[in-house]
Amino acid sequence: MKISVIRYTHNLFTPLAKYTPEDRCNKKKRKGSKYFGPIEAPKAEIASGLYFREHKKCDGAYIPTGYFDHKNFYRKKDKISISEYKKLSKIEKEKIKKNCNKLEIAAAKANAELGIILKNKLDKDYGKDNYVFISIGRSPALIARAMEFMGVEVKYLPISKLRGMSKYDIPMGFSGLEYFEGYKDYLREQNILGRDDDKKLLFYDYTFSRKSLKIFAKVMDKLFNICEPEASFKSLNDELAYLANIKRNTDIGSYIEDYLYHQGTETFTPIKQLPYFKINSTKFTQENLCDYSRDEVKYFDFLLMDELYQKGVLRENPLNKAAL
Repeated sequence: MKISVIRYTHNLFTPLAKYTPEDRCNKKKRKGSKYFGPIEAPKAEIASGLYFREHKKCDGAYIPTGYFDHKNFYRKKDKISISEYKKLSKIEKEKIKKNCNKLEIAAAKANAELGIILKNKLDKDYGKDNYVFISIGRSPALIARAMEFMGVEVKYLPISKLRGMSKYDIPMGFSGLEYFEGYKDYLREQNILGRDDDKKLLFYDYTFSRKSLKIFAKVMDKLFNICEPEASFKSLNDELAYLANIKRNTDIGSYIEDYLYHQGTETFTPIKQLPYFKINSTKFTQENLCDYSRDEVKYFDFLLMDELYQKGVLRENPLNKAAL
């Protein structure tokens, strides 16, 4: 049976002797050939990525569009998608796991388990796919990531230090809408402002006295007309404490202590801190709002996806494409 092949040349100065896939990596010349030349690989192998998984160390190897392996994972500087995770083979996943430490593994496991519990409650309260989970600042961001990876529509709103406001008003003498003009555009870009559906907007924050949450709710209401009953502003730790009491789950109490009270979330989230007094001078681009280059962030996202995949609840939602 004749196997059709695709041929790729290195450059204009490469001699034209043919070279087999088997010989290419160990640089052994074909019998009767004098020089190295064009690459030949079966179409089926190129389509599956098998050829280049076996020969990826060779110079000039062609990487098919959409191809993704553990080396692409290490080089990637932006967000890793669920579709990219699914392209990894079992062997490639194991290679990545070997580089993960115990803290990253524990964080992924805790947020996956807690995310499932919280999602089940919200599905029951509001209806599946009938709400939007919105993380205020960095504290709820890991739970938000678990929700995102389970197919819930999720948004991330970087804003912090709200307790520093002395009044429920816009700080530092700026007129409100002018001060938050960039934030308004970001809210519209994230489809939080100007929605055309009936989904409930659930804003979550870690609270101590609820003062910062009340200030945030006041800003959303006064400037953007986002308020009850279309929206609800919730304390994440209060919600988790309620679940811990109902389910008698001591792990939830440990989560509040480790990831919220002691700010362990900040180790694994890409969301940058954005104090309220810097909002008017910030460009709301992904580069300014988050950082995916840190290993802890990449490993956490990968391990969280893997945990949810093993539990059979990993789901990609196209509505999260613009989420940080």
